[in-house]
Amino acid sequence: MGEQEEERRQAHLVARGRAEQRRAEMLKEQPDALLVSEGQSAYFRLVKLSQHLVLTAARNYFTDGRDKRAIIIAGNFGLSHAVATFGLKK
Repeated sequence: MGEQEEERRQAHLVARGRAEQRRAEMLKEQPDALLVSEGQSAYFRLVKLSQHLVLTAARNYFTDGRDKRAIIIAGNFGLSHAVATFGLKK
């Protein structure tokens, strides 16, 4: 399986877990613990699989005098936010 296909699969699992949480909240039921757990695990795998995007973008900001670690940390924060906000949409 290609890297992009795996990213899509993980994003789908994240979205499915979140949809299950929303469904259960709306119906005031207990969510399916397996779907929610798979979604949470997939979130972390998706962030890890998408690290190449952070490094690609961060390279544009690597210059003398700039803390490369801080740039990568900021990129990881942005990636985490994007996964949480957009999921399958982007």
